[in-house]
Amino acid sequence: MSTTKHLILTERPGTHIEIVNADGRPAIIVTDNYKSTMAYFAPENGAKTALAILEAAGFVGDENMFTGLAVANLRDHIEEQEHITAEAKEQAELEAEALEFYNVGASTVGIEGSEVFYDLRLNDQKVFLAVARKAREMRAEK
Repeated sequence: MSTTKHLILTERPGTHIEIVNADGRPAIIVTDNYKSTMAYFAPENGAKTALAILEAAGFVGDENMFTGLAVANLRDHIEEQEHITAEAKEQAELEAEALEFYNVGASTVGIEGSEVFYDLRLNDQKVFLAVARKAREMRAEK
């Protein structure tokens, strides 16, 4: 295993926290009384992990301090990433519905359907996205 250590915080002998990259995966190693536990976290959660550490240390986002500014910027970044992720999820769900409508129509007229939305012709993508949006509107009206 290839491990790159980025930070080691030692409280007392045999007790420390390490922030590492182990074979390309970020992780936190906690050692207490010479017994260690490693917890991996997804790279996309790096900002949330950093923010949690700063907030636990008492930094609350005071714009007049560099660390506080870092906290504020991390919060903004996390909020933006969550918004982007939510939009992407919503689009993927809409495309899945559109593909289902396409496949129902295709089977009705005896042509082969598709397993992948982006394999559809661009015009078909537009048409069936519109159908999926309208179906959602109709369901929401009930």
